[in-house]
Amino acid sequence: MATTALEAVHEHLAALNSHETSEISKTITYPFVQGLPNGAKHLYGTESEYPPMSKGQPPLTLDSCAEIARSPDGKLAVFDVVVDQAPDGNPHHRRREALYCVVEIDGEWKTIWRQFLGYL
Repeated sequence: MATTALEAVHEHLAALNSHETSEISKTITYPFVQGLPNGAKHLYGTESEYPPMSKGQPPLTLDSCAEIARSPDGKLAVFDVVVDQAPDGNPHHRRREALYCVVEIDGEWKTIWRQFLGYL
């Protein structure tokens, strides 16, 4: 359980690396919004609507994470997140950037929205 906004980002990345929807669902709040660079967006109302993850993907490694906005009441924060996928020299090496919006609900921080911005 994340007790800070930054912990929520770290827990969500760890859950994505698990490739298990049940683990990811522990780190997000529903409805959950996922945006793509082409403008497409997906709204998942429940865990059963969240798509299964591909199991063969290399892990995401956090490269940088900076808080860029916080609501006046302190219960919502937006982070600019850069991750590296397969930083070990794998030919499929990809750096990518995303915005993560996390919210505090009853003392627990979770990701509510993730916007993939593109590859770097």
